[in-house]
Amino acid sequence: MLQAWDVKRKRLVNVLRMSETGAIISYSPVDQPGLIFLPLIENGRNVEPYEILQDVQLSMEF
Repeated sequence: MLQAWDVKRKRLVNVLRMSETGAIISYSPVDQPGLIFLPLIENGRNVEPYEILQDVQLSMEF
């Protein structure tokens, strides 16, 4: 799962949806997975800053 750092609130979030321009459409805090937030987007970019963390994929090969 793709994760990002919410710079303003200083917390780690799980990215649920991203736009084609790279804006985060919806996210959920890691420590509160039941809550879904929809951040503000202007001109195809998030108003508040987020730092996308590198996506790590585990290999399931045996």
